Formats: sequence, C-alpha cells, structure tokens
Amino acid sequence: ACQDLLQAGCMRPVRALVLVALVAMASYLMLMAFFGQGMHSLPTSSTQARETTKKFVQRAEDGIQIDEKENIHQPVAKSDVDAVEPKTTKKTAIACMTTKGEFEVELNPELAPKSVQQLLRMVRVGYFNQGIAFFRVNQWITQFGVDHHGRKPDPFKMLRKPFDQDRNPYGPGKSKDDLRKRKAHPWKRGTFALIGGTQMIIVRKANPQMGTNELDAPAGTVVRGMEEVIDQLDHSYGNAVDSNGKGPDQVRIMNEGNEHIHREFPKTDFIQKCWEVS
Repeated sequence: ACQDLLQAGCMRPVRALVLVALVAMASYLMLMAFFGQGMHSLPTSSTQARETTKKFVQRAEDGIQIDEKENIHQPVAKSDVDAVEPKTTKKTAIACMTTKGEFEVELNPELAPKSVQQLLRMVRVGYFNQGIAFFRVNQWITQFGVDHHGRKPDPFKMLRKPFDQDRNPYGPGKSKDDLRKRKAHPWKRGTFALIGGTQMIIVRKANPQMGTNELDAPAGTVVRGMEEVIDQLDHSYGNAVDSNGKGPDQVRIMNEGNEHIHREFPKTDFIQKCWEVS
C-alpha cells in the first residue's frame, strides 16, 4: 500500500485521472464551438456563420456521395458562365419566388462588387431554379445557398470555385482603426450577404457582431418581402448548426440533395427561382 502520496507509483493514477478530465473538457469545448451556441442564446455572428460553413463544406467534400440519378440540370460549361459575366457598375435588383411568397433584394455593387457579380452569375445560369433550401433559420439570420455537390456530371461546378471575396468596405484590414470603422457600420435587419461560395445569409434581427469581420461586405438589402416572407420561414425543426445536429443539415444537402429535406423536414421552405429586376 502507498503510505506517501508523493511516491511516483501513487501519483500515476492521479495524473491519469487529471489527463482524462482535461481531454473530456477539451472535447466538449470543441463540440460547442463546432455546433454553435443555440438559437436563443448568444447572437449569431457573421464570422461564426462563415467559419461553420467552411467546416461543413470540407466535411462534405471529404465524404462526397455520388448519385448519378439526380442529374436534373445539364452541366454549365465555363464558356457559358463567362458568357453571362455580369457588369456591376450600376444598381440592380433581384427577386426570388419562395414557398412563402416573393421577396426582392436591391444589390450594392459599389460596396460588394465581387459578391454581386457572383450572385448575378448564379441567377443567370439558373442556380436557384433547382430549389434552394432555407436550411438554417434562427432569430438572427436565415442561411441558404447550398446544393447537391454529388451529382455527376456536376451542373454548377464552376459556380463553386473559390472567388476573391470582397473586403469590408468600411474597414478591410486588421488594424484597430479599421475594426473601429467596421463596428460603426454593423449589418442591419434585411442585410443580404454572400459568406463564401454559393452560400448567403439574410439578417433577420440586427446585432452588433454582424458585419464586423474584415470579409463582411453587404451585397444588398431586402427591400420587399421581409415581413411577409423572410419572417415567416419555417424554423420548427431547428437546424444542424444551432440544434446539436438536429434538423436540416447542409452536409446532407451537399451529399444527398434535397431528398432528405422533403422526406424528414417537409415544412422547410425553399427558393424556387430568382430573376433580375430592371
């Protein structure tokens, strides 16, 4: 038996217990960071939405599931994308029909020219016509834009290629002065922004964290349909980001398409088509 706790043999079990406790705590903190803070706690930040999307996209790309039967569109060739390359020198708008009705976004090419260019490219090649789920709806934002990556051939592969994202027009750098300027221009209710690739968000409720990242460039503002459409989007299932993996899941949409949404979460709302408004 151990009579002196300082003996090396007696301390080994203690060290092992401490190590197990530390590993468990680190695992819990990592899971909390990965899945977000929940729908009714801390405000959603644009940085959190962007970083979570990156993680989910990488997970999907690492484990892609090919379903050759779900080829509902012909591939969009690079030449076709180039042919519809939009000019963003003047103000324009897009309208979208959803399962809750129609909303309209006035775009900001002077504040986010690259985001507006990507968005108009998506509209012109019919990206939204395939049915785009509002897979994440909480009190702060709605997030959407993901589609099925697993089709072969992939009709919208060119749209998913990385593009040079806009910097925050009010402070693009990492300096304290730029951060101060960004904090003076937080995103407001109705702000519409691309957060990477084909994914975007609409701000439902303003909070001071939204719009303060150096990559937060407001691509537009919802000018019609905010109360009638965006505020009415279904969120009864929760979502995989805010509800610990429960509810509509962007990884499954990437891997399986919309089939699991229609089957398991039939009240989820969708964009059905979008078009330019002159």
